[in-house]
Amino acid sequence: MDNLVPEHVPDHLLDDPKTPGSSKRLLMAVDFGTTYSAIAYVALEGGPEESAGDLDLTHICTIQNYPDDATFGALDDEMRSEVPTEVIYPLDRDFRQKEGLLAIGRQNQLEEVPEPAIGEVKADSDNPLAIFGAQGANYSDQMSVDETSSFRWGYGVHETWDRFATHADPNNRPLARFKLLLDNSDWTQTVRDDLGVTLQELKRRRIIKDPCDVIADFLTCLLRHAKTELENAGYDDSYKMETILCVPAIWSQKACRNMQTAMARAMGQAGFAGVDVQNNNIDNLFIVSEPEAAAAFVLATSRDITVTCVSLRTGGLYGSSYINESFRELLRRRLADEAYLESDDRTIDGIIERIMFDKFEYRLKRVFDCYSIKGTKKFDVPGLRPDPAKGFDRGSLKIPELFLARMKGIGSIMEEQITNALKKDTKINKVLLIGGFAGSVSLQRYLSNHLKSICEEKKCPSSVTAVARGAVLRALNKERGPRGYARSSYGILRTEIWKEFPEHEEAKIAYDPHDGQPYAFNTIDWVLKLGQEVEPVWTCAPFLCSHTFDCFPVRPLICREILYVSLSLAFQLRLWQNSNDKVSRHEKHAVGV
Repeated sequence: MDNLVPEHVPDHLLDDPKTPGSSKRLLMAVDFGTTYSAIAYVALEGGPEESAGDLDLTHICTIQNYPDDATFGALDDEMRSEVPTEVIYPLDRDFRQKEGLLAIGRQNQLEEVPEPAIGEVKADSDNPLAIFGAQGANYSDQMSVDETSSFRWGYGVHETWDRFATHADPNNRPLARFKLLLDNSDWTQTVRDDLGVTLQELKRRRIIKDPCDVIADFLTCLLRHAKTELENAGYDDSYKMETILCVPAIWSQKACRNMQTAMARAMGQAGFAGVDVQNNNIDNLFIVSEPEAAAAFVLATSRDITVTCVSLRTGGLYGSSYINESFRELLRRRLADEAYLESDDRTIDGIIERIMFDKFEYRLKRVFDCYSIKGTKKFDVPGLRPDPAKGFDRGSLKIPELFLARMKGIGSIMEEQITNALKKDTKINKVLLIGGFAGSVSLQRYLSNHLKSICEEKKCPSSVTAVARGAVLRALNKERGPRGYARSSYGILRTEIWKEFPEHEEAKIAYDPHDGQPYAFNTIDWVLKLGQEVEPVWTCAPFLCSHTFDCFPVRPLICREILYVSLSLAFQLRLWQNSNDKVSRHEKHAVGV
């Protein structure tokens, strides 16, 4: 046989028989935040009068009713749609079996790297996670508050941490801001170093295997609760599901893939269908940057606004959790010498945390107006002895200027962004605040006053769930999204007929044992290259694949198409230069060097 031409495959044979025929769709967006997280969703029933492009924010719902929710707002308070991104681990390696979390005996899916960074994803053919998908639905998201060996998450962390006994128990290991483990920016190094201390202790005790476990554990609990709420609302497996994952614009592609790995683990553990944990695959997954999702929210709130992207790489650690950190450290300094307050299970840390959660987090921080409330604020500390020099009254202490320093940091970032926009002749009409701290009256008034001199209008609309709800809108209107540039190269492993392409001249010839024909084995066809401009909706051009096999095989017939991802051109060149690598040298030509 001189020429081997693949036989045409009828279209009906390419259809996935597992794909349900229902036109009902359910879109779920997960905004995994540094301080708080949120999930938004919308259901499309598939009626002829329904158009995804016509849906607005009023049709988008948010997950609420989180366990141990201690918010004191009204039923329409947006903070009921958010949950703290925090966990407490018990120093009990058996807690995973009791609470249905990932088995610690699994093979590590992440490459070991120096802490606290997260390593490169790699394949694992023996990973037991591939079979755990149906388990998660059997576990309740409600945890017993009386069990000191329980894994705590979200508001349950605040509820537990508010008790004096929690701080006296050495078996509790709290973690917060662990989203920053995926951010290798210089300004997150201190946070990652601090988290690394607890992570190493948990790894040493075999509570976790790698840092990604923390993210996966939290997301598992979050998604279990979401699944319960969706089922209570009447949404079942008859809806074809699309998952939207919001990620920071400054994240590397490796960070995004590690996030996808954690998300796949969590969705499988929570009992969602369409998840292949072994290959970190989630059916109908759409990843959107947080600024892009927020922009979709802005456009939905005001039709007369145009969103222009000027700069993505500005930021700093000034968010809500850092307001808490500053206040906590201030209290710690003020009470450091008051050892007489401690007795039995009552510790200074316990006193501070009770003030944090009972008075500061849920009550004062969200309504405090630094412009209308002058002077100091008093906080109850039972048993505190009066000391005018320290600002102590009997049973209370005074705190001035609660979080002005952090607001100044936020103001400097906003000023930098607006200045960059003005340099490009972009007019700024409104400032949108997103996230939990967006509702702070003090922050809104501070920014209005601070930016007054450089903004023509000082309007500050805000929304706690802007990213999650905007992500749903963005997923509904993919065709209207912005053009972009590929941040990685994507290629498909090919076995090509010898000399079908000129690049084969440098490849080694190999003869197939089944048909005896010459082939160039282990080549890669880079269908999308790093830096290539792509349309809002990009589809790989169709290509033919052929596989040879024995006429009477004694093993199952399995045909695989393997996708390769390269983070950079330098990575691709290293593949070419490494003669021991699986990919042959003539790949140099395929990547267009």
